[in-house]
Amino acid sequence: MPMYHAFAFAPYQAEDGSTGEENWAAFIPSRCDVDWENTWDLSKLFKNDGECERALEEYERTVEKIPAFQGTLGKSVESLGAYLDFNRDLGILEERIGYYTDLRQTEDEGNAAAQTLSGKFAMASAKVQAASAWASPEILAIPEAAMADFMANPRLGEYRISLEKLLRYKPHTLNAGEERILALHAEGEDLAHEAFSALTNVDLNFGAIETPLGTLPLTQSTWSVFMESSDRDLRRRAYFQFYRHFKAHKTTLAALYSGSVKRDVIRARIRRYPSARAAALFPDNVNEAVYDNLIDTVSRNLGTLHRYYGLRKRALGLKELRHYDVYVPLVPKATVKTTWYDAVDMVSQALAPLGEEYVNTLRGGLLGRWADRYENRGKRSGAF
Repeated sequence: MPMYHAFAFAPYQAEDGSTGEENWAAFIPSRCDVDWENTWDLSKLFKNDGECERALEEYERTVEKIPAFQGTLGKSVESLGAYLDFNRDLGILEERIGYYTDLRQTEDEGNAAAQTLSGKFAMASAKVQAASAWASPEILAIPEAAMADFMANPRLGEYRISLEKLLRYKPHTLNAGEERILALHAEGEDLAHEAFSALTNVDLNFGAIETPLGTLPLTQSTWSVFMESSDRDLRRRAYFQFYRHFKAHKTTLAALYSGSVKRDVIRARIRRYPSARAAALFPDNVNEAVYDNLIDTVSRNLGTLHRYYGLRKRALGLKELRHYDVYVPLVPKATVKTTWYDAVDMVSQALAPLGEEYVNTLRGGLLGRWADRYENRGKRSGAF
């Protein structure tokens, strides 16, 4: 998430004179109070929730058209092309709805209307996936020679790469009935992620921190600002206050993580991968040796990191380096505050070698509400 500088906030004081943790939210605006120019513009996807709802109804109606293609994909290049055209258009609509509903929910994880819309899409998507679960097995059942002829035909030119990718999945694709069962189950498979997001982005209250500038909010976005402070006591207090809330929910967090791992393992077993790791690397066609080499290279070069930490400890004049000391700048006078517009200029200049068209498109987007710049209450943490 793009971060504002926490210390830009004026100290908050309630009418009763208190400035404690109970008032932390006073610093963080509700979604409705964020200036529109600082929010992303989702109208390129849909003008509003109502238009998205209508598109969702259209998306659900496509389920009725899917069975007509079953049993035809191997008959001719034209029949396969017709299905791929249909699936492409359906995928474009699905992507638009999926992005809109997900981004709407990330704006405020506690927004009931956004949750409902996202839930409706998840249900509809599961239905479409179940209705079309036969398609991949049917394409993979086309004889190798016939498929080679199909893929050489200009009619399928735009689908050649996607078909090549699909053919890689042949050892991990089940029969139509089994694929349908997995598709119907997909709707509930993200429960651990959803629960984690609700807990950490909505329910956890990290409170506020007393600073020389007054009482300031501690959130997942402002935490790193406190870690860059030259005041070591402030860093320490912010660090322990932040992590004590995670510690208080460690059993729940561990259970959610365990559930996520178990889901990945079960998926890998069902699709006949040797491990969950192999399943995760398969879509990008990355050999497991690359992963092992990465771990080995990092492990063999930890000495360099340790020497850097030793240098940092000496530069900061510390007897003991703690985790809350690893982010603070080593040269305090070099502290720089960068505005959003300055950052856009810097990024544009850095990417100039990619060409004028690329830079102009990116710059126009960053200045034209492609990004949701700042934090608000309930917003999902992370990079946007």
